[in-house]
Amino acid sequence: MGTTLTALLFSRGKAYLAHIGDSRAYLYRSGKLVQLSGDHSVVAEQVRAGLITKEQAARACTAM
Repeated sequence: MGTTLTALLFSRGKAYLAHIGDSRAYLYRSGKLVQLSGDHSVVAEQVRAGLITKEQAARACTAM
């Protein structure tokens, strides 16, 4: 609990992204942000599994 990491490595003209936890990686291009990674959290896993909706997840996160 509480561990989070987002890392980006550039090597030989390529970029490698690694992340764990609820940190996110974004690409900022032409004035827009695009989320590149998803959260590794219980709530995010429940949304992906279809157990709760995104709206329920947002309420669960604000209640914490």
